Amino acid sequence: MKQVSQLREAISKLEPSGRTEYLDVLSAVYATSGFYPTELYPWELSVLGGQGIVSGGFGDCSKGVLLGQFKVAMKSLRFHPGVNPDVLARRFHREIETWKDLRHPHVLRFIGVCQIDSQTYMVSPWMENGDCVTYVKRNPQANCVRLLSQVAAGLQYLHAPGRGVVHGDIKGGNVLVSRTGDAVIADFGLSQVLIGEKQHSHSTNFLTAGNARWQAPELLLGETKEDIQRTTQSDMFAFGRLMLEVFTTEPPFSSITNPYAIAHKVQTDESPPRPVDLLVAARGLDDRMWGFIERCWRMNPAERPNAGNAVAFFASIH
Repeated sequence: MKQVSQLREAISKLEPSGRTEYLDVLSAVYATSGFYPTELYPWELSVLGGQGIVSGGFGDCSKGVLLGQFKVAMKSLRFHPGVNPDVLARRFHREIETWKDLRHPHVLRFIGVCQIDSQTYMVSPWMENGDCVTYVKRNPQANCVRLLSQVAAGLQYLHAPGRGVVHGDIKGGNVLVSRTGDAVIADFGLSQVLIGEKQHSHSTNFLTAGNARWQAPELLLGETKEDIQRTTQSDMFAFGRLMLEVFTTEPPFSSITNPYAIAHKVQTDESPPRPVDLLVAARGLDDRMWGFIERCWRMNPAERPNAGNAVAFFASIH
């Protein structure tokens, strides 16, 4: 893609008024090739003011436009009083390093990074339908089993032996749905790479981040940093929680508001009860599906299915 780089460099040297006629050409190149440069020029992007999506964790996400045509999500770092900004910056750049090379139909595409004024943004395609739980609520005919099978495929890709990416925060809010109704795994802020040059040591604050509604018991019971490392098995525990969340459109332990009470239940191997709502059953939560969910929730990580098992399970019920 040397020619694309040369075209972008030439456009960047033009006055703003002279760039307009070339943007359509560049848009067509991106659209047809699927190639996006890792580092975007500020003139390629515009933030749509007043259209923030969400503020969560240590990031803010806003809506933007790439080359005046493509809707994109723009995630930026948000600093907090009392939190070391260098630590946050390292976490932000670690997310970029983990995410930027991932390519799978059910993993949100990383388009690139852009510095606008003093703010750095991670840019990804705009997902028209929001997160998967919101999508199911708004679309009563949504195929929940299909969505979950797609998440399983994305996890199988991430967990592959040659890749070794642990997502670390699988939940409904981090599974988005595209314009075509397909699920993609998003938000790699708590991800870890288990192999190769991208392995990092992590702070205790990083390792203890997360929400007990979706966390595996070993992450809450561990006494050392080594004990609370996220793993592919803890991802699969969270996937079981996600399955319940998608079928019910409610978070796990939805009736409990005290986070310490939730953590206690997880630590003592007390799972959410099986829903009895007929609508939940109609979405696909039958005996076989519930059995698979319970396997994901087993206390012993070695007894949980892996992502490949999940893919095979969903293929067997289609």
